[in-house]
Amino acid sequence: MLKLKIQITGLVTGMAALVLLCGGCATDRHATAEPTVCVSIAPLKYLVGRLAGDMYQVETMTPTGASPETYQPTPAQIAALDDCLAYVRVGTLGFEKTTLRRITENVPHLYQINASQAVAPLEGSDGDDPHAWTSPQTLKLMAREIARGLAHIDKHKADTLKVRLAVFEAEMDSLDEQLRESLEGVDKRTFLIYHPALGYFAQAYGLKQLAVEQDGKKPSAAHLAELVKQCREEGVSVVFVEKEYDPALVAPIAREIGAKVVVIDPLSENPKQQFIEIAKALCP
Repeated sequence: MLKLKIQITGLVTGMAALVLLCGGCATDRHATAEPTVCVSIAPLKYLVGRLAGDMYQVETMTPTGASPETYQPTPAQIAALDDCLAYVRVGTLGFEKTTLRRITENVPHLYQINASQAVAPLEGSDGDDPHAWTSPQTLKLMAREIARGLAHIDKHKADTLKVRLAVFEAEMDSLDEQLRESLEGVDKRTFLIYHPALGYFAQAYGLKQLAVEQDGKKPSAAHLAELVKQCREEGVSVVFVEKEYDPALVAPIAREIGAKVVVIDPLSENPKQQFIEIAKALCP
């Protein structure tokens, strides 16, 4: 009987120790859980990931396929920002501007990083071009702002961020050189796109962007007729359409001018690969 009591006591003691150990593990997991950084669009997730991907979880507010110029975050998304360490935004997009007050009022302690504040505004057909992330050099500027903001939040990570930023900048410089070389010999330097998302890319490489869409709306018959005329005059051979739009929107005009339709994704989580694919499409 004494032996049985000793065995039971030992079992209980062992189970208690196991519970305490597991409880400690759970506490440690919670304590060491990666903090979350929220971003407005996927290209910003790419930048945060390149600079500090192993330091933070990164959540994107705009769902795949949604337009960042018109999307409205849900109340649940706004509430979830309360658990975020920082909110990284482009600073130029429509939904960012309309929801900024809501975010500021509901999450006043949230540290916000305006990634494009060092990017010179580019005038487009519909006012200032909000697509500030669409060239390697503008991505560099945005990465600097993000690195500066994250280092401000946690100074212990500043040195690591500085090193990774330098690596990223060198990579973007190399990509920029590669794109310049591949596009240097392109004779037909005008392209057509449904939504005018490549203004910064066009500016960087001496290209000209023509847009089908007008002020965020479908084009009028008069505008389409003028586009066909201009495309023929300038030898347009490529018509881009963003992934979130139906290629049928540009198919008729592409047939009319004898151009190929190429689907692109400026909101991709891998903008570097997108730049390469866009350049390939423009090369003969």
